[in-house]
Amino acid sequence: MNKFSTSAVRIMAFLLGLSLLSGCALLPVRHHKKDLKAIQAADKVRQFNQEIITSRGTGHLFLTRNGKTETYRMAWVANWPDCLRMTLLSSGIPVETIAADGKTLTFVSHTGRHSLHTMNQPNPSLKPILSLPVKVKDIIAVLTGKIPLKGGNNVSLHTAEDNTSRLVFKNGWGLPMEKIFFNDTGQVTDYWKLSSDGPPVIKLNYTQFNRFDGYPIAQTTVMTDSHNRQLGFQITSFSPNIIIKNKDRLFHLTEPGS
Repeated sequence: MNKFSTSAVRIMAFLLGLSLLSGCALLPVRHHKKDLKAIQAADKVRQFNQEIITSRGTGHLFLTRNGKTETYRMAWVANWPDCLRMTLLSSGIPVETIAADGKTLTFVSHTGRHSLHTMNQPNPSLKPILSLPVKVKDIIAVLTGKIPLKGGNNVSLHTAEDNTSRLVFKNGWGLPMEKIFFNDTGQVTDYWKLSSDGPPVIKLNYTQFNRFDGYPIAQTTVMTDSHNRQLGFQITSFSPNIIIKNKDRLFHLTEPGS
């Protein structure tokens, strides 16, 4: 290679380096200005009923899909964040028992509707069973009076003229991922978990908070997916922070009635 060619290569390399550096300089740098009021409001939502570790209660559960609604009475014992035992009843007769121990989730039919079914995951999605994109921890959150918020500090607070407000949580790319809605008294009314392209994957609606041993618990929580399928919980009795005995046996099922 002659001196001219060598010089040309060096000049081209130099210019290429400059273009790369200038290109990098033109890339947007994301600096999220922190909204301190929003961060405080979000922390308050995260701390809502965090003192409740265990619970026991009764109520009703309804599941709407394919244009049909199934309604059951329910009785449960829960241990936040991953243990649950729930029995569904129809006309006073046990129909289904569900148990999660933080390692597995087991469904047992008391009517012979299906065989014992176990999912060997700590927090599995219940979509294959319920059709809705709901996880076990979401249900345990409802039954221990919590709101399953995950968002970080990239959050903004928006207030409307009627004093209702909402928190919007965004990911690192600035896309909304979660939303919390408040009424004019500051009570949470809705929680939305959004998909990456915007629409809600699941919406939770909370109505009529009642106090049980001093804790505000939503009387009704309804989960709705993008296809308008719903899973609802109506709580009629609630005992927080109960003492649980025989935990290993309570939250683990091996056969019907065990």
